[in-house]
Amino acid sequence: MDLCLELFFSLFPIEKKKIRILTNEITERQSYKCIHLLGYAILFFMMIDYAIILIPPHFLNPDWEFNTIGKIIDTVYVTLLGYMLVFFRPQQQSVKHSELRILYWLSWLALLLGIVCFLFVPLIIGNSWRINIANQTKINIQLANQNQQAEQLILKLDNLSNRQIQNIWVRNQQASAFNVNVSFREKKQQIVHKINSAEQRKIKQLQQNSKNNQHFLLKVTFKWLLGTIVAGVSFVSIWQYSEWARKFLMYSKERLI
Repeated sequence: MDLCLELFFSLFPIEKKKIRILTNEITERQSYKCIHLLGYAILFFMMIDYAIILIPPHFLNPDWEFNTIGKIIDTVYVTLLGYMLVFFRPQQQSVKHSELRILYWLSWLALLLGIVCFLFVPLIIGNSWRINIANQTKINIQLANQNQQAEQLILKLDNLSNRQIQNIWVRNQQASAFNVNVSFREKKQQIVHKINSAEQRKIKQLQQNSKNNQHFLLKVTFKWLLGTIVAGVSFVSIWQYSEWARKFLMYSKERLI
């Protein structure tokens, strides 16, 4: 069947007409309405996300404050995109008075968000410093505990009998390069050396973890500081550029009076 159709169209070619649709002013106006609706939807969903992030609050908790600010800054570009779509207005487009009132409050809200972003800067720095101090304190406690455990193990060796030390040495000689023909004193020294070696490995691991945590905290702090400053400048700029919404609302109120 398909072969017959191909043969038919090859013998009697039919000219295909390209159908084109010319958009008019109504189509353009409806397209802009879709853009504005998308902007309002983005702002609405971001308000819900921020409410979920902030509730329940744990103020004065450096970890909660630092991570909460980070979550807000990581998604602030979506809020800025919503603002751009809402305030994107072509030339000679009419705006309803009810929508103009919404734009008026969104404009002032942009200024408020900009101020809040600038207030985040000292909070990020202060909480980052407090988190670093807390992490260092935890590491120091772990190091002290590790040293104390090693010292306790070495002290226990003095209270063990020769047979008990012999059993410990026998259990460890399979995993270590121990000489079989060694004296009791050397066996005890080898056990102490093994305890000290294990302690040093754990200490180095804790110190390496501390350095990694410091580097990660420094990178995240710099990233969120830069994002906070850029977001603050962007929101204040939106407030400045949306002055027309505030002026037009005041002008419309004067005409109604």
